[in-house]
Amino acid sequence: MKTETKTKRKTNRNAKASMLGAIVAAGCSLLTSAPVNAQSVDCACSGTYAVGDRVVALVDNPWGASSLPAGSTGTVICGTSNVNLQILIRWDNWTFGLPASSISCECGDLSGGAAGDWFVGCSLIDLALVTNTTQATLHTTLQGALDLANTGDAISIGAGTLNEDNIVFPDGIDVTITGAGMDQTIIDGGGAANPNNPILTLGASAVGNPNIVTSDLTLQNGHAASGAGGVLVSNGVNANFARVAFRSNTAQIADVISIHSGTKARLDHCVLAGGSSNWSILTNQQGQVDLVGCLFHDLSGIFTALQASGSAVVNITSCTIAVDPGALALVAQTATIDVNNSILLGGQSGAINRSHCLYSGAPAGNGNIDGAPTFVNESNGDYRLAQGSLGIDAGNYAAYVAAGGTDTDLAGQWRFRDDVGVTDSGVGAFTALDMGAHEYQGQTPVNSCPGDVTGDNMVDLDDLQVLLFNFGNVCP
Repeated sequence: MKTETKTKRKTNRNAKASMLGAIVAAGCSLLTSAPVNAQSVDCACSGTYAVGDRVVALVDNPWGASSLPAGSTGTVICGTSNVNLQILIRWDNWTFGLPASSISCECGDLSGGAAGDWFVGCSLIDLALVTNTTQATLHTTLQGALDLANTGDAISIGAGTLNEDNIVFPDGIDVTITGAGMDQTIIDGGGAANPNNPILTLGASAVGNPNIVTSDLTLQNGHAASGAGGVLVSNGVNANFARVAFRSNTAQIADVISIHSGTKARLDHCVLAGGSSNWSILTNQQGQVDLVGCLFHDLSGIFTALQASGSAVVNITSCTIAVDPGALALVAQTATIDVNNSILLGGQSGAINRSHCLYSGAPAGNGNIDGAPTFVNESNGDYRLAQGSLGIDAGNYAAYVAAGGTDTDLAGQWRFRDDVGVTDSGVGAFTALDMGAHEYQGQTPVNSCPGDVTGDNMVDLDDLQVLLFNFGNVCP
C-alpha cells in the first residue's frame, strides 16, 4: 500500500459527518477546495480545515492514538496553535479519546470532549474529498476509491480541486462518478508537469462492456504526449458524460477525448474549451459518439472540434461549435457525421449530413439557414443567442427528442421556450425549439398595432403628426 502524501491546501467545506469506514489510499494527490459556509479552524494548519471536515489518518496511531490505524476516518472539531498537537479530530468507532478537561481549543467548535476526540499534527491527516456513497467509505484520491469499488458503486467528489492524473478505471465494473457541479468540483491533471497520460483512462483492457457515468465536474489541464489529454475510452466501454467541462487539455492526437475500439461515448450538456494542439474529440475504429447540447469554443489550431474515421458513428444534436472560421471544425474521413439543430462555425469536410443547422454557405433545404449567429458576448465566452439572432425558433423538435434531449439547455434554462416575437420556422410538435446549445430566454418586441408611432394602441392624427415632423430626417 502506498501512503498518500500530506500537503497543505484549502479545505473542502462540505461536511460528511455520517460517512464511516476505513480506506486503503493509493497514489498521490493534492486536495484543495473553497469554503462553503463552514466555521474555519484558522488557528491551526494555516486555516486548512473547517469544523466538520472529514479527514483520514495517514499513519498508524497518530500522535500516540492507540489502536487507530492508518486509513481511519474522523471529523475536524477544533484547533490550537500548539506546534505539535494542532487539530482535534473526533475519530469514528474509536473510544480512547481525551476527556473534556484535557481539551483546550482556540478556534473551531470549543465543545470537544467526546470519547473519540484526539489531537494530532497537521501532517498526520489529509482531507477526504472523495466518498464511495454505496460503501460509505472516504478516500483522499479518486484512484483509491476506484481501486476498492464494486460494480454498481456510486462515488461522489465534493466541491474543490483534486490534483490527480492517470486515473485508471478498474476493468469490467459499472461505476458512477458525481461531482458538486461543473467548475465546482475540478480534477486537475497538472498540465505539462504530468505529460504522459490522460486524466482518465476508461477500458484499459478488454474486460466486459462496463457502463461508466461521470457528471457535474470539470476535467482540466490534462496533457499527454500521444493519445488523449483528457479521457481515453477504449475496449468496449460505454462512457457517459453529463454536465462536464473539459478545459485546457492537450495531446498530440486528441485534446479532450479519444474514442475507439468499438466503444461508445455520450456527452450531454458538456463544455469543451481551451485545447491547443489537435482535435477535441477523435473517434475511429467502430467508435460511436453522441453529443447533445454541448458547446465547443476557444479551440486554437487548424483542427478543432471533431474528427471521425473508419466506421465511426457520430451524432451531433443541439450543439454550438464556435471556433475560428478559418479552422476545420468537423472532418469525416470514411465515416459519416449527422448533425441536427446545431450552430456550426468553422470549416467542415467529408460526409456530413446537416438538418436544421445554422452555418455559412448552407444550401436551401432540410431546414438549414445560411448565415451566422449573434451571440450575447462571444469575446467573453457567452455563447447564448442574442435577441434577433438567426437560429431562434428554428429547430427540429423530433430530432431533439430522439437524441434524448432534456427539458433544460446548457445553462440549465427551460429548453422549450417560444420567442413569440419571432415567426417559428421549426418543425415537430413544438415548432419554437432553438438551434444550438442554448435556448433564447427573452422576447423579441412585437408591434401589434402597425402605424402606432406614439405607442398608445391607436393609429390617429398624433401618429401622422410625428411622422410628418420627422419626415426626411436621416437616422444615424
